[in-house]
Amino acid sequence: MSAEAIGSLRRKAQNEQTALALADALRDTERKCDDLRAALIAAMEIVQKERVRIAYNAKGAPPAIEIGYADILHHFDALIALADAALGARHD
Repeated sequence: MSAEAIGSLRRKAQNEQTALALADALRDTERKCDDLRAALIAAMEIVQKERVRIAYNAKGAPPAIEIGYADILHHFDALIALADAALGARHD
């Protein structure tokens, strides 16, 4: 076998090893993204439940307290919107 053929086989083997390593890294990254996505969804469920609780408590509250509740609800709404945008940004 010629030196050129041996070199070609070595390059092919290195390319295959690189492709396998990249495929493993991609699977690992996708697994981590899935884990983070699940954690974000769980956290947002807690935020949404807390938002409902605060909205319920705000009903009939004195105006000064109701304004404070409204500020909290606006912050929760912003967090929910950010999470929705992040979850929708996933490329499949």
